Amino acid sequence: MAQVYTRLLFVQQGLSGALEAFVVPPGEVWVVRNVDAYVAAPLLTTQLLLKDKDSSAAWLSFASEAGTSRSFQWEGRQAYEEEMGLVIDAVDHPWDVRVTGYKLNLGP
Repeated sequence: MAQVYTRLLFVQQGLSGALEAFVVPPGEVWVVRNVDAYVAAPLLTTQLLLKDKDSSAAWLSFASEAGTSRSFQWEGRQAYEEEMGLVIDAVDHPWDVRVTGYKLNLGP
């Protein structure tokens, strides 16, 4: 059986405010690998933050100026261990957000 490497961890159109995107199930480790985001011509300067649920430590920020539609992409690796969660916070304007990654195989 083929192992799925990349999978969709979160997707939402028109995300407003802060939302818990996921919490990792017990015994698993997930890796966020890519984040894609789009914002459509906000009236104000707006920001999208990705941060850890428990510590509120932000590790990624996208910002767009008023009146400018923009797409953003991030590629990297952020590990989330069991019970850890990702919060996505769309400040001042709705964003479309897609997060992909993988479940880390820790062996038998």
